Amino acid sequence: MVTDLILSARLDFVGFAALTLAAVVLSQWWIRRRHQAAGLPVWTWIATMAVLAASYGACELVSVLEHDRLRAMIQG
Repeated sequence: MVTDLILSARLDFVGFAALTLAAVVLSQWWIRRRHQAAGLPVWTWIATMAVLAASYGACELVSVLEHDRLRAMIQG
């Protein structure tokens, strides 16, 4: 099943992490280029990594819950 493949390969987290990191990297690039500033502060990168760590935990939890739901649906 497609849902099981997405959850077992953690593609939901991989996609979210890729989009999040791309947004932060592009913001860093834009600030440095347009405003001749040093870029984003270090705390922004730390906060981004904290959000990604928390979202990985959420993805793991959802994966377990969905796996249990699918098992219950198949077993009847």
